[in-house]
Amino acid sequence: MAWAHRMADTEVNFAQVEGHSIAYREAGHGPALVLLHGFLCDSRCWRRQVTELSDRFRVVAWDAPGAGSSSDPTEPFTTADYASCFARFLDELGVVPEVFNVHVRRFCLSRDTE
Repeated sequence: MAWAHRMADTEVNFAQVEGHSIAYREAGHGPALVLLHGFLCDSRCWRRQVTELSDRFRVVAWDAPGAGSSSDPTEPFTTADYASCFARFLDELGVVPEVFNVHVRRFCLSRDTE
């Protein structure tokens, strides 16, 4: 489980987006690969993928508002609010993803990158 040790070295960063403190992990260089966690998860669910893919991609895994180390959203926080926050998060990091990988449980989010 060498990947688990390397993931421990991946520090949690924070971006300020629309009044939220968004935690994320980032590793590697190259085309952007953005990893979105599912309900009741956070960026730690992607620890192996962040480590294993960082030699080929710039891998970004966020903690959605209210998850992991990110701040809790205000009530109500709609799907549109979530999508807007995610789009602004990508803009803040200067990420134009070439690949998305989404861990979904009853929720789907995508961004039109064209």
